[in-house]
Amino acid sequence: MTNKLITIGTGNGFAVRGKGGSAHLVQVDGEFLLFDCGEGAAGWLNHLHVLHRIKRIFISHLHADHTTGLFMVLQNMMLAGRCEPLEVYMPEDGIEPFSRMQEAVYLSRNSTSTDMFEVIYLPVSASLLFKDDNCSVRAWLSDHFINDRNNGGTSWRFSYGFTVETAASRLVYTGDVSTIDCFRDEMTPDSTILCEAMHIEPATAVEAARERKVRQVVFTHVDPPRAGQIEQLCRGSGIAVAAVDGLEINW
Repeated sequence: MTNKLITIGTGNGFAVRGKGGSAHLVQVDGEFLLFDCGEGAAGWLNHLHVLHRIKRIFISHLHADHTTGLFMVLQNMMLAGRCEPLEVYMPEDGIEPFSRMQEAVYLSRNSTSTDMFEVIYLPVSASLLFKDDNCSVRAWLSDHFINDRNNGGTSWRFSYGFTVETAASRLVYTGDVSTIDCFRDEMTPDSTILCEAMHIEPATAVEAARERKVRQVVFTHVDPPRAGQIEQLCRGSGIAVAAVDGLEINW
């Protein structure tokens, strides 16, 4: 069985040339899953010839750098002649506005795009979301919006991380987090951690990964001014790598 991660969007909320918004393609044997769908994802999916092969998209939270590529992905799937339904998992508060936006940009079956395939929006909660013979996908609540909630902000905001499990290995995608505490328990000896490096201290994540004998750490969502520092950390760690768009990792 081939388990592969391709980091097709490793940028953060501040757009820079050469880095797309957060988007990560996961291959489990012959099945493809997409985690987050930032700007630029469609071009990579075209390049990799997987527009027909992605069955499910998982959105960690609704910030623009994790979601704005979704409608171009849908449009390219339609233009490529896709007929198969697509499941899109996202925080529940996004389902109605994203469904309306899909119709507004003529990608709904009720709009002028009569050849549009079915898009099924499903709510994410901290639970098992999907399981088949190859793998399972489980969501867990992250602490990305914890400061908003603690300071009386919009408490309906939720952000999730995802754990993909097969019989032999695990891939943990942190999404955006504020601390490593929310995914520390996901760190196991058979796991690859796809870890954001924008809102946490990467050295802390490497230290925790060593303690828990994690297989490898892949840093994404890197703040450009810290890129050199993170690359240096990775070179000396023995278990970590700084992702770039198009990096392929076996997990």
